[in-house]
Amino acid sequence: GAIGPRPTDMTGAQFSMHYSLAMALVLGGNDYGDYLTVERAGYSMDEVTAMAERVELELDEEADGAFPERFFARVRVQRHDGTWSERTAYATGSPDAPMDHEAVREKFRRNATAVVGEDRSAAVERAVARLAEGGPAPDVLAPPRAP
Repeated sequence: GAIGPRPTDMTGAQFSMHYSLAMALVLGGNDYGDYLTVERAGYSMDEVTAMAERVELELDEEADGAFPERFFARVRVQRHDGTWSERTAYATGSPDAPMDHEAVREKFRRNATAVVGEDRSAAVERAVARLAEGGPAPDVLAPPRAP
């Protein structure tokens, strides 16, 4: 939480719980493409910043004590009427919340497409699929390097 709600670069945005949570709420996610969106806006998207400034962080002793064997967070939200809602969730992809094959593929597609485009990310996905049939490992890296 030391970075706070007003990051000035990509690393700061990624390591700011305030900003990452605000991005998820306002933009609908915080995949690499979402970080590119806020980077293009100079990390000054009014809605995201306003939400980030409303985020308060506190150490959850139970979650802290369980780390690194278990990785979870507890989120409490105060509604406009003053009532509270609370939810505990395990990190997606952790042993307590594993991702199935399709979820891993979807995450890859979202992030890779933002970096190398749809055609190249699809080529990587095909090359990875061919590995199960003895396909050459260097082909996995060849599509992103293509001109």
